[in-house]
Amino acid sequence: IAAERDGRPLAFISLGTLMGGRRAILRAMARAATARGLQPVIVHGGRLDVTRADLPAGTIPRDFLDQRAVLAEASVALLHGGYNSTTDAIAAGLPVVTVPLAFEQGAIAARVERAGLGRTVGGLGPSLNQRLQLVLGDVMRSSPVQAACRRARYEAMAAPGVSGLVARIDGVLSPVSRPVTPASRAPVSLPAGSGFVPAQ
Repeated sequence: IAAERDGRPLAFISLGTLMGGRRAILRAMARAATARGLQPVIVHGGRLDVTRADLPAGTIPRDFLDQRAVLAEASVALLHGGYNSTTDAIAAGLPVVTVPLAFEQGAIAARVERAGLGRTVGGLGPSLNQRLQLVLGDVMRSSPVQAACRRARYEAMAAPGVSGLVARIDGVLSPVSRPVTPASRAPVSLPAGSGFVPAQ
C-alpha cells in the first residue's frame, strides 16, 4: 500500500472475512477516520464491491493484505471485535474502536474497554459515523488509553508465543511422561500447583 499512502496516519478498518461486505458500516468507519485526519485502509476479504461503497477519497481498500504489517504502521484500529484482528491490533499497541456485530464480538469489545485499550460503539443506524468520530477523537487524545496500549504492546512482546508455551508445558509434563518401570518407581517431583496427582 506504500504507493497509495498520502501522508496521513493510517486507520486500519476491518469487519473480518465473513462480514467484509457490510458497506454501510465500512463507509461510516472510513468517513469517521477521514474526518479525524486519518487515511483509511479497509480489508474486506473480497466481499466489498468498492465501486458501490462510496468511500472517501484516499481510502485504500484491499481484499487481503499482511494484517500485522499494516497494523504496525497504523495509528488506530476500527474493528468488529473479532479475536484475530483485535489481538493483532492490541499486540501492535493500537487503540481499538469496536463495533461488535455478532458471535463473541460483544464480549471481546467489553474486555478491550475494561482493559482501557479502546472504546465500543454499540448500535448501527445513520448516526454511526458521528458516534465513531467522537469515540475516535476520545481514544486518540486519551493519555490513559495510549499508556494502556503501550503496556499491552510491551506485554505482547515479552510473551513466549506458541512455541514458548509448548516448551513450558513440555517441561512440566515430561517428568511424568517417561515410561515407569518397577526399578524406577520413585516419587515424581512436580512444580507446586500443577494439580497432578501420580497414580498409587
